[in-house]
Amino acid sequence: MYNVVFKNIGENTSKGVVTWSTFQDKEKFDEWYDAEMRAWYQIVEEGVTQERAVELCSSPEATLAVITSKMRETVEILRQL
Repeated sequence: MYNVVFKNIGENTSKGVVTWSTFQDKEKFDEWYDAEMRAWYQIVEEGVTQERAVELCSSPEATLAVITSKMRETVEILRQL
């Protein structure tokens, strides 16, 4: 397995969120990480252990970004009521 940690750089509510994905191997990752994906995701680290991926995604900034995103989604839902 090949773990890659990304930062969302797209113009959306998830901008700045750090997350990770697992690929079968580096070749499969390279196939997936094309020009379109590069516009949305910046590589933080690749080829890392699951423990390192969790560590990178558990920073205070990553946690705050997730909370902020969820709060925005909740506010939007409440506005529609």
